[in-house]
Amino acid sequence: TGQVLLTVGDMENETHRTNALRTMERLLGLGMVPIVNENDTVATQEIRFGDNDRLAALVSELVSADHLVLLSDVDALYTHPPQDPRAKRLDVVAYGDDLAYVELGEAMVNSVGTGGAVTKVSAARMATTAGIPTLLAATDALSDVVAGKTVGTWFDPQVLD
Repeated sequence: TGQVLLTVGDMENETHRTNALRTMERLLGLGMVPIVNENDTVATQEIRFGDNDRLAALVSELVSADHLVLLSDVDALYTHPPQDPRAKRLDVVAYGDDLAYVELGEAMVNSVGTGGAVTKVSAARMATTAGIPTLLAATDALSDVVAGKTVGTWFDPQVLD
């Protein structure tokens, strides 16, 4: 593995963006998995990604990823919190679907970062707008994801010309 630390400025500055892309392409070319994280030591409050879901979506677009997988402590997207008896699991979200009926809640902020359904859906929207199919799945289902099993919620991408 190789660690890549990024800031919002790296994604906005063309030279930094190109350097980040080349670094990730080189790591992948060497058979290494780039571990991407926000460079918290230099990112000020004003120039932070805010959450790793957003960062993942931006990086997937940067590298023209085939897919984006967002991992969560919940196995899929639900219409209500999973413990709510009204909750219905969503297996597929088509590009452009209005999710106003989905109770996403607020972004959670804790010692490990910012997250929750709202950040996952926002990141999925960013990636699918860039044409990247996105899967939301439970962290403990990663081996099933890699094996190609049907898990989580798929967000279908926008079809790009």
